[in-house]
Amino acid sequence: AGSPIEIASWPGVIRMDTPSVFVTVSLVMLANGLALGVTTSSLPRSLRPAAIYWQIATLMIALGCLVFAYGTLLPAPVMVTAANSLLVLGLYGYYCSLRLFHGRTVPPLLVLLPVAAMLWVLVFSAVYPDFKIRVVGMAVVWLALMGGSLYERRRRSQEAASVSQRMLAGIF
Repeated sequence: AGSPIEIASWPGVIRMDTPSVFVTVSLVMLANGLALGVTTSSLPRSLRPAAIYWQIATLMIALGCLVFAYGTLLPAPVMVTAANSLLVLGLYGYYCSLRLFHGRTVPPLLVLLPVAAMLWVLVFSAVYPDFKIRVVGMAVVWLALMGGSLYERRRRSQEAASVSQRMLAGIF
């Protein structure tokens, strides 16, 4: 069990342990993916691949949160590598989704970024355990993927975007 985290709530404060927070985040992410899944068939055919990438990315992040929530059942290097790998694959999926959303292709070599991040986590959790180096490396990759996603999101002006494009970009 993790240490409790206080979450502001009206009229008082709810205390949740760390696994509960991760499970709650996972459920919210899964609800997001389900809502998109329900609306995917109403999207134009050209936007459906982007929506599917988004759903898969959302599932990856939700699963990563669940691995963090129940990771104590696994050896630490396995848990850390699995959870971080799922999270970085989710961020990569969001980036790919946004590129496809705007009609751009995903550079094939870009997959090396999440692969390198997964290897980084594996090496610095199992071979040379070093929390600080592992976090710095992952932070750089996360910032690159999130920065790329924000760039793709803002690339096209809001006026030129269709309603479905604004909806998916707004979710991001």
